[in-house]
Amino acid sequence: MKRRILIVDDHPVVLAGIQRALMDRKMEVHCTRSLKDARSILGSAETFDLVLLDIHLEDGLAFDLALELRKSARDLLVAFLTSSRDWNHLVKARQTGARGFLLKDAELDSIAESIERILSGETVFPGIESPQSISAETAAAVHSLTEREREVMRYTSQGLLNREIADRMNVSLRTVESHRSKAAEKLGARGTIQLASILAELKHLL
Repeated sequence: MKRRILIVDDHPVVLAGIQRALMDRKMEVHCTRSLKDARSILGSAETFDLVLLDIHLEDGLAFDLALELRKSARDLLVAFLTSSRDWNHLVKARQTGARGFLLKDAELDSIAESIERILSGETVFPGIESPQSISAETAAAVHSLTEREREVMRYTSQGLLNREIADRMNVSLRTVESHRSKAAEKLGARGTIQLASILAELKHLL
């Protein structure tokens, strides 16, 4: 039985290219360009295995629709296909329960392969993070850091001592210690060794 995909994207060129790539892999592809039309289609008797959402659509952002689908009783996978590399968008996508965050500038074959992996049960966030090592909770914790806390963590990950960080940031040692303590708490680090381990894992995201 063919896997049925609904793509919600308002860029005709993107739609055409991905549609061809998926049809070459024996998938049945349906396309629409707005959240309104997507809700209408999903509210009908039609069934799909995967909904592939662009983030920016002509009538709004797609995160609300993804959340609606997550809360529904339907056995339906959702993933995002976007040109956005905004960390905030990545975090929001994870928080909606999306199974993938695919980048439009990837090769069509790569996008199609990622979609097949999602359909097989994998979570795919290529090019931005490794989903096997970073949970949605950790992603949200990183996102919750203030700019100053993130800066302190970035310097800490580079091996700088608190005094050196204070000099770099032109602030007091006490201020650095405060930012470090709050950031460590948000990241769930208990002690210096655990913080170092967490920062080594998250270094490319700071």
